[in-house]
Amino acid sequence: METVQLFIGSDNDTGLLDTPCIENIVSKHHAGFTIWQAVGHWKGHQEATAVVLVSGDNDTIADTVRTLKSELRQDAIGVQHMSAMTFE
Repeated sequence: METVQLFIGSDNDTGLLDTPCIENIVSKHHAGFTIWQAVGHWKGHQEATAVVLVSGDNDTIADTVRTLKSELRQDAIGVQHMSAMTFE
């Protein structure tokens, strides 16, 4: 099991952050996750950013990232690998 933070920027055309779409995609791949909004910067531009904390196996996380990147038309999604999350 791997834990990652995903950094997902706003739509390149509209400048809007599509949080409902992000939540829909992530919930199809993962039973649980945490999401919050932040201010990010990409190529010199400030943008609304969603940060998603999620755990799963490597293949599921990779599928989630690929789907998010494609559906949201993103150049890139930041992926930060973290220590494993446990539920106690």
